Amino acid sequence: MEMVVDLGPGRRRAELAWVSTSCRQTLEFWARWAPRGPGRGYLVRLRADGTPYDTTQHLVASSRFVVTFATGAEIFQSDSLRVHAQAALDFLRAAHRDPDYGGYYWSLGGDGGTDHRKVLYGHAFVLLAAANAVRTGLDGGEELLSDITTTLDRRFSPDGPLAAPGYTSREWSSPSPVRVQNPNMHLCEALIAAFEANGNQALLSRAVGIASLLARDLAEATPHGVVWENFDRDWRPLPATATGQMDSSTMESGFNVIPGHQAEWAKLLGILFRHTAQAWLVERAKELYDLAWKFGWDRSDQGFHLFLDDDLRPPTGDAPAARAQVFGNLKSYWSPPEAIGAAAVLESLTGEDRYAADRQVLWEYCRTHMIDEDRGGWFKEPAVGRKPATAAKGDMFDPDYHALGGCFETLRSLDVSPKVEET
Repeated sequence: MEMVVDLGPGRRRAELAWVSTSCRQTLEFWARWAPRGPGRGYLVRLRADGTPYDTTQHLVASSRFVVTFATGAEIFQSDSLRVHAQAALDFLRAAHRDPDYGGYYWSLGGDGGTDHRKVLYGHAFVLLAAANAVRTGLDGGEELLSDITTTLDRRFSPDGPLAAPGYTSREWSSPSPVRVQNPNMHLCEALIAAFEANGNQALLSRAVGIASLLARDLAEATPHGVVWENFDRDWRPLPATATGQMDSSTMESGFNVIPGHQAEWAKLLGILFRHTAQAWLVERAKELYDLAWKFGWDRSDQGFHLFLDDDLRPPTGDAPAARAQVFGNLKSYWSPPEAIGAAAVLESLTGEDRYAADRQVLWEYCRTHMIDEDRGGWFKEPAVGRKPATAAKGDMFDPDYHALGGCFETLRSLDVSPKVEET
């Protein structure tokens, strides 16, 4: 099915039909190739043909499988996706939880061995998984929600609404010294989902508190008011030269400005507005969305830069090359779908056609660079025309959570709940 180009009355229907089909194809790829077998969870590091290239099972990926399968089951009324969501939830609870010290292991087995550290970023996604499990009515969802809420409250002591440390040891000692926004952003996301699942206003209030600090108040001291990544213990922005040795294995970033996070916050602020009607949320969402495009979009080569220097310029020198060795590419695979989700939310709130036009650009970019329309799923390294069977569909954390999230939010924001027959 071809994407629609015009922005007339028929464009939304055509866009949503295409998004629905693409979303279903992506879910089918992971449902077919990711399962390890009964009780053994799902693999995320898959090549384009579905074969695994690493059997490590990370907490973030295990949680995201619950989120994507449960959301897909809800949107498409799919019994088969619900079965996968339940299996993913059962594995998360049984395999990742530490029976001795509480909390959830960062990774299990595979090429890197088991990593018993307790990482805030991962625990935020356990909360998101639990919220989606409760909303979908999965067995064990309420128990997981209770356990992860207690763990977060007890072990990742909040600095006001914000949570810290970024990571610590299995025994909850040796906490990391810096404060980071990324896990708190996803904690905000998870708190919104938990509120949507059970209506607990305290969860929504904390989500608003996190958003107010990170996306607004703490950004008053940053260039152009961007959301900053790294802070000291008192939540004062750190320059890149003072961040020290960041641990990328726990999703810490040596860079302070990530364009995709501006778009991701725009999406979250718009969703918070739906629940609170606080006017500042929409205005700030529009500002951050525009900052993502202004400084992050490569007008010569398209795509969003993965990160920027503190002065909001694309980095040069040795740092990008070193970073590319970790991430594989200096263009972000996850930022375009996050911007798509943000554009859908903002169009639903403002009615402005510019957000639909932006989505058109982004969908075409994703089709050209990332979406595998033959096998399903999205490539993790944007590249024109590159679709060999050996290209990666999943990295250590992402079974197309961002890609599917952009699809899900487009369908939700534009008021469509497609029913697709089981195959």
